Amino acid sequence: MKLATILSKGSRYPCLVDCNGDLRDVSSIIGSWYDTALSLSALNTLISDVNLTLLPKFNDQEVQFLAPIQPKQIISIGLNYRKHAQVAGLSLPKEPIISCKSIGSVCGPTDPVLIPTHANHVDWEVELGVVIGETCQLLESEQQAHNSILGYCVANDFSDRQWLLEREGEWVKGKSFQSFCPLGPYVVTADSFSYPLDLTLTCYVNGVLRQNGSTTDMVFTPAFLVHYVSQFMTLYPGDVILTGSPDGISLGNDNIPYLKPGDRVTTHISQLGYQEQLCQRYPQSEDILNEEYTI
Repeated sequence: MKLATILSKGSRYPCLVDCNGDLRDVSSIIGSWYDTALSLSALNTLISDVNLTLLPKFNDQEVQFLAPIQPKQIISIGLNYRKHAQVAGLSLPKEPIISCKSIGSVCGPTDPVLIPTHANHVDWEVELGVVIGETCQLLESEQQAHNSILGYCVANDFSDRQWLLEREGEWVKGKSFQSFCPLGPYVVTADSFSYPLDLTLTCYVNGVLRQNGSTTDMVFTPAFLVHYVSQFMTLYPGDVILTGSPDGISLGNDNIPYLKPGDRVTTHISQLGYQEQLCQRYPQSEDILNEEYTI
């Protein structure tokens, strides 16, 4: 099953994709894919109680796909692909490296990447997004964590490396700019996949293949990450864990430039769909947060 949120004639609609691939409008049942509507129990009830073929459908050629869900929290995992660590000359982490992104960074799969004038080191990172389907706190096992996953989606963990690495403090500074977390076009429910996950991730910049990896190269599996994070943080339905990125980013590669206005980024994860973003300069009347900014 696929969950989506679309824009049609100026209005937003939560949708399910039926077995024929049609977008079915479920706005008469739920207001949006948010909070308790994203719990596994609520979703299972909706699917079992509703005949989707009787619901209005949209032509997916005439709508805009928005971020499929509205998370309360976005957790970002670093250095979670073995080849990425090898190429970077870094040791594999003994425990997950964890940061976060502001929920204000969420956007749709075809929305532009907005690059402010004070962010000139913007990098791409295609990532598998894990969507939580149950409240998770102090989970007892990876199996329990696995059973708490609602589904998966395509994500791109855009980051400005200067704000992330050189501006003191937490990585969240470099990861939270508006539009720096495109999600979608769908959330595909976990029951659609066999395990262990074997999904291909690719990212093209201006038509050049920059990233090409597989989830089989992950250091920590999605179930491990959900179990691990639940030991010190409560996760809620709809929360998203970004599970790390394969090698092929700009950081550490002098011959691969950072993104600039006019660049186009295309990402894909097998079984989950495509994203495409055009980079644009974010309009600002005054650049008050330049490199010389001091308190």
